[in-house]
Amino acid sequence: MMFINQQRQKMDEKYYLSTRAALINAIQDFLSESNSDKEVEAGWIDSYSIAARYQFDLFILDYTAGRSIDHLRVDFDSVINLFNVLSEKQRTYYKDPNFSVFDLELLDEYCLYIWLISLCYLLKRNDLLVSVAKLVDGETQENGGKDWIIEEFLAF
Repeated sequence: MMFINQQRQKMDEKYYLSTRAALINAIQDFLSESNSDKEVEAGWIDSYSIAARYQFDLFILDYTAGRSIDHLRVDFDSVINLFNVLSEKQRTYYKDPNFSVFDLELLDEYCLYIWLISLCYLLKRNDLLVSVAKLVDGETQENGGKDWIIEEFLAF
């Protein structure tokens, strides 16, 4: 009954449980790297990208279903950690320490990045802001300052 009483948005419990299980399975499948052949390395980067986005979707699903803010505050680490792993893999593969995880010219990616920054503030996880900023700015902050709204938001 806790699920029913604490939902932030109406959701069927059966839907929640099946969607949650499917996301967890998909994340595990996409992260089960078994081949390090250079020819398939790009495919693994795509897999990590999908897994990171599914991890975010899982987080939002739990939020919507009513998971407590205290739990979400801790769970948010897994979202940021997976995006950080993706970043490391992309930067190694492309041999570019400033490769941006998010293409800010694509609305969906821009919105997801803004969402991550917003969640840092809303969950009182300002300790993750530097890590989140690096996802776009890069290791040497080569990409920093390319978007005024994001820079203002990060400086908030």
